[in-house]
Amino acid sequence: MTHHRSHVVLLPQGAGWEWYQALQDYILRFRPTLTQSADDAVSFRGEQHTITVIHPTSWNQPGAARQPNQEDDILAWLKNPKNTANAKFDLDVIRVTEPAALRRLMAQRILVTGRFGKSAAVSETVPTQPAPPPPLPALEQQKLTLVWPSDYKVYTQKFGQRPDYYSKFGLPGHEGVDIRAPNGTNIYACADGVVTLAGWRKAGHPYGYSIRLRHKRNDGEYETIYAHLTEGSAKVKVGDAVKAGQLIALADNTGNTSAAHLHLSLKKIGAKNGGYGEIIDPEPFFVNAPK
Repeated sequence: MTHHRSHVVLLPQGAGWEWYQALQDYILRFRPTLTQSADDAVSFRGEQHTITVIHPTSWNQPGAARQPNQEDDILAWLKNPKNTANAKFDLDVIRVTEPAALRRLMAQRILVTGRFGKSAAVSETVPTQPAPPPPLPALEQQKLTLVWPSDYKVYTQKFGQRPDYYSKFGLPGHEGVDIRAPNGTNIYACADGVVTLAGWRKAGHPYGYSIRLRHKRNDGEYETIYAHLTEGSAKVKVGDAVKAGQLIALADNTGNTSAAHLHLSLKKIGAKNGGYGEIIDPEPFFVNAPK
């Protein structure tokens, strides 16, 4: 395997903003360069590098007019020395057809499989979506890590803040983190897990319409709680297995809140965290949280 001094992600020509949103966490973690130009990707910094090709079957050959029902092979174009002036690079191919699948795959790379989807090598055999990624260690053998659950990289309130306000609820401070999420925007699973609640826990519950996911890991069991969601917006049901980065619901301000946002709580089952009980601060578990 060559040493990769640079990395460029090649998006389909004409890719809309939703494709960039699906990549935002991956970009923040690994800092690749993005382009929709195959010529730019090939000549990137003029040195050995890796090109991650997104959705190759959507491509039109550079410089050629698209014909009806045409499905050009950008991979063949990239492998032709006449097109690339014998530039040297490795290919990392991601065969996804829609942004939601790309977000889920990139979340797995962030959390488990690394920049190129494998622990040790880049190849042209990255699994085609929607097939699952390469076999991974059992979740029970992994540590818990979380990916950001909103399209907005902003904390509006952190764990433990405003102790005077929360003392009236018998808490030493804010029992989670609040994250910017305007009304109707997407909320994503922070980690692989199983749905244990999708709806109201009980009438009038302060978390409102919410989703709870259980996560088994090598040091025990955790639960993430996604609160104040749009009533009826759940994309999952109790018992479903979900993947990190998967869309699970939409944001709102149901329950005890005056404005739309996501309240995220993290529980470590069996923990004794002072006045918080099983609830612990989720911030140290994020791999891509805002600074």
